[in-house]
Amino acid sequence: MLKEKDNFFVNTYRNTKSPTVLNTISIYEWFEKIKSSEYCQLITSARENEHIYDITKLTKIPCITVNYLFDKYKENKNIIEGTGLLYIDIDAPDFDVAILELNSVFALYKSFGGKGYSIIVKVDGLTDSNFKETYSYVCYELGIEDYVDNSAIKMTQFNVLSHDKDIIVNPLSKIFKSINTTPQSELRRREKKAYSTEGGVFDGNIRFNNKNDYLKDDKTYVINTEGMLFIECKPLFKRVDTNRNNILLAYCTNLVVLNPHISFKRAESILSSINSHNFNNPVDKDWIKRIVISVFKYKEQGTLEPIFSKKKRIGLFGKECGLDKLEILSIMRGVMSEKRKKESIEKLYQILENWDYSFLGNVSQKKIYTNFPISKKTVEKYYKIVKELLNDFDNTL
Repeated sequence: MLKEKDNFFVNTYRNTKSPTVLNTISIYEWFEKIKSSEYCQLITSARENEHIYDITKLTKIPCITVNYLFDKYKENKNIIEGTGLLYIDIDAPDFDVAILELNSVFALYKSFGGKGYSIIVKVDGLTDSNFKETYSYVCYELGIEDYVDNSAIKMTQFNVLSHDKDIIVNPLSKIFKSINTTPQSELRRREKKAYSTEGGVFDGNIRFNNKNDYLKDDKTYVINTEGMLFIECKPLFKRVDTNRNNILLAYCTNLVVLNPHISFKRAESILSSINSHNFNNPVDKDWIKRIVISVFKYKEQGTLEPIFSKKKRIGLFGKECGLDKLEILSIMRGVMSEKRKKESIEKLYQILENWDYSFLGNVSQKKIYTNFPISKKTVEKYYKIVKELLNDFDNTL
């Protein structure tokens, strides 16, 4: 059983081209290297020069395996045991660290490229047989499942040394429990089968989200910096014992909102499947029926309202939009960069427009970031632009 302040040990490697275990060190020693090491300048240079980025990352920088300890050579069959940690790679340009509950995160730092993030959490009981299920569960609990780099979901995943002097390390972070449930692939297969049963007017063509409300077809994509309200019927990533009624009611509500012509029988069948696979103690059939009756009653009264996802979608891309992953990331990076710039300028503009000269005296950059919740870097970057905007406005009066 893990304890909050336990130390953790990981295998080290010469580089990503060398799967032979070089050494075993404390993860805290690795964190110190992230703060400052002899590789800092090399990492900084690679971030600024795409021509040397790949060769530097792959062959010139040491790395570790966070998830497991290995016997001599890194491969699945040589797993000795879990380290007590789980590594999650975030490579989404619209990811905002503010959505994280930092009490649940053991370590958070910028990835090697400087644009993404590495997240490490504590996990008790991780084995080679429950890795994927536990990984999905942890990401769901953290609310980051839409941002995860799926190509990095591997037991043997390398974690290349990065540089982030502001790395966050929380020795008292939450310890996640590994889960042993029906594999998600099997769960979704069963759900798909359940959704295809006879009785509904759609013959299997049920909507489980409103993505196509924004996309004309799978060959298009849409960007909205204000964010798009998303409605989704989403199964849980782990079986639970509590809050069954609210979970089932929310799922059924969105199911009927998304599919207003769905039959009572079809809705009841789908909800029964969710009930069976998401709860350790499923509710009885009469309970399911009462929930569906309640939802259909609200629909008939015209008072049924969707339950929107907490996170708005900035971009939605059709499966056949003609863009690969790198092109999508490039578009999203540009969009998010402009969005952050606009928000920063607006924030600084409001501060200067409402400046209290009697209390603060004349405006200065230092006074701004000292007296208001805005970073020094933001003020220095946009101060001149905002001053010019204010001067232009004054000249029009």
